[in-house]
Amino acid sequence: MRFSDIIGQTKIKERLLRSYEEQRIPHAQLFSGPEGCGALSLALAYAQYLNCDDKQNGEPCGKCPSCCQNKKFIHPDVHFIFPYVKVDKKVASANDVLPNWRSFLSQNTYFSADQWHDYLNVENKQSIIGVADANEIIRKLNYKAFESKFKIVIIYLPEKMEESAANKILKVLEEPFENTVFLLVSENPEQLLPTIISRLQRIQIPPIDQESMLTALRKKNAMLDNGQLQDIIKIANGNYIQALKLIDDEQSSSEYFLPFCQMFTYIIKRQVKDMRNWATQMADKKYGREKQKMFLEYTQKMVREIFISNLKQKELNYMTSREIAFIQPFANKINHKNIQEIMDELTLAENHITQNVSPKMVFFDLALRMTRYLAY
Repeated sequence: MRFSDIIGQTKIKERLLRSYEEQRIPHAQLFSGPEGCGALSLALAYAQYLNCDDKQNGEPCGKCPSCCQNKKFIHPDVHFIFPYVKVDKKVASANDVLPNWRSFLSQNTYFSADQWHDYLNVENKQSIIGVADANEIIRKLNYKAFESKFKIVIIYLPEKMEESAANKILKVLEEPFENTVFLLVSENPEQLLPTIISRLQRIQIPPIDQESMLTALRKKNAMLDNGQLQDIIKIANGNYIQALKLIDDEQSSSEYFLPFCQMFTYIIKRQVKDMRNWATQMADKKYGREKQKMFLEYTQKMVREIFISNLKQKELNYMTSREIAFIQPFANKINHKNIQEIMDELTLAENHITQNVSPKMVFFDLALRMTRYLAY
């Protein structure tokens, strides 16, 4: 990972480079920041830079043996601790799922804790960092560095450490091994033991600035126009992971925006004939049951957003400009008096679609029942 691969965070990159140039590299640092700010990516780039054999203009060369190993996350002197789930006796420590971790990182270094958990495919089981992980790291640090000057330990989400593991790590931080650098990457540092925090030099990573976010999103998706990207950036609020999710939502919801507008227009104006035709259209084979359910999920999301828009707090709203423009004339019709009933009707319709009830009947009945809450 190169510093140039990281979105924004220019001041943080400069700070890390300066610490190396001045030979003031703290033995333990805490990279803390909100989800999607790039804290882990910064730690990975910094680790690669520290052990690069041919640094060039503030970047690791990307070609030396150390860089090649770092790019594959297999450098023998760079060790990882991360949350995992003990699904069976074969998984005793993070070391046992290290191949999964490497594969996951190779796909993207910007991800959420939930995405990593989903990748493990362990359903609702809780992920932790156990004492076995701390013992394993201590064992590895007792050996001399294999190839590079620094032995580096990257701990992703140290707030997931069990107390016994945290106490083991604390002891190492108090009595550090020579030429060892700990990089802790946390989204909730307040959950760490105060004694651990006191041993760390804290680097606060801010949300990504809008200009850098725009540049990154344009490279990622050239299909969206500037207005759509600006909407996404505003809603994401410096969270690159959220921005990518919003792009996916934008692309999928564009298919449902028009039928949503038609449905609400017909309901509000009590246009029963148009409701019937709309229901027939929604029952068409081109939609299918999965898309019909996705439309109902999109509608539920929109109803929630319309309700929230009445609170007059823009920072809580997650609608695009075209969605806002459509709902403005009737936003006040969804309020605390009917929000629960409307959501119940939509949930019922989704359940009926799942149970293979006739889609035409489900959507026509839904539109008719919604007139009780929305029609003029």
